[in-house]
Amino acid sequence: LTELPTSWGFFNHPDAGQIDSALRADRQIRSQYQLELSACPGTKIGGHPNWIQNDDTPECICGKEMEFLLQLWDWEYTNMHPTLRWIPKADRWVIDKWKTNPSAEAILRPAYFDFGHEGLYIFVCTHCPDRPVKLITQR
Repeated sequence: LTELPTSWGFFNHPDAGQIDSALRADRQIRSQYQLELSACPGTKIGGHPNWIQNDDTPECICGKEMEFLLQLWDWEYTNMHPTLRWIPKADRWVIDKWKTNPSAEAILRPAYFDFGHEGLYIFVCTHCPDRPVKLITQR
């Protein structure tokens, strides 16, 4: 998969401020966007962070914005509604069984992390030669 730069003229993407303004205008659309269309929840390496609260991307001491490296969550699926796209069809049986079936909990919490329902986000500065990292938590 290759992401083409916007300068190639194929897409005219709105900036983050435009997206945020549009989503703030309609609460129902914002909720749908966050639950079904935005960044994937759960533990992952790379991609885009799925912020629990607002975007909290840190700035390095060199003055540059740090790059998202990984996020760690104690649950893979943050919303148990069966129509949400992040739950694979083969795993949807866990929605009704996770409280009573240990196998269901193993699907929802494969690493058995327990962060007290906090999201842990790790960023790295790719501009600095020593590659400093920063941990951000949100609840």
